[in-house]
Amino acid sequence: MTNESGDDLIVSFAVDQDAPDEVLSVILMRTPKFEHLLDATERGVRVSHERYPDSDGEYLRRFVLRGSVAEIASTRRTYFLDVSRVDPAEIKTARRILKRMNADDGFELDLD
Repeated sequence: MTNESGDDLIVSFAVDQDAPDEVLSVILMRTPKFEHLLDATERGVRVSHERYPDSDGEYLRRFVLRGSVAEIASTRRTYFLDVSRVDPAEIKTARRILKRMNADDGFELDLD
């Protein structure tokens, strides 16, 4: 897991794949500083997954963290990610960033 909070708010998950050295990313990103310049339909938290190149225009609708599972529901897909091996400090930072991402209540947020 990687988190950033500058002009861009980012929570990124590395997802193990079947091959030992293969990892894909699920990225949640919002840029509140410039969002007012966008059409209302283009505002919110963008969701991207390297496996789905068509994820452009995919937006977060629900983020639920229950125990060691993160559920990420977007306008197109739902992802269930095991976060049991993520450092608790990273989870704490992600919670803080997700709350900032949801300052406008644009998606359902349930963090345990």
